[in-house]
Amino acid sequence: MNINGENINKTTIKGVKAITGLGGVCIVSEWTNGSGRHRTRRPTPAFCEELTLWKDGAEFTIEYYKLKGYAAKAIKKAFKTNPRANYAIVCTDIRGARKAIKIMDSKNDT
Repeated sequence: MNINGENINKTTIKGVKAITGLGGVCIVSEWTNGSGRHRTRRPTPAFCEELTLWKDGAEFTIEYYKLKGYAAKAIKKAFKTNPRANYAIVCTDIRGARKAIKIMDSKNDT
């Protein structure tokens, strides 16, 4: 299935659901598999982007990424709770994400 240019399957929907369940943003250090020494980073899900919160000692600015609406509110909230975070995964296309989740849930119900 293809929505807004993104290939959708169960694995990508699982990641999108996790990000939207966390409020639309997740700090990259929390987006991992495994434990202890054997940790790997999970792939960035569809409809999401990885953003750098610190750039050459300058503070993060939403205008730099041209974020609006849902994504802007989510990243402000996450940055307020985690001011020392360097990277975050943000759901930048919330409409596409919700549409994909709805379609996959309706497929699984039947």
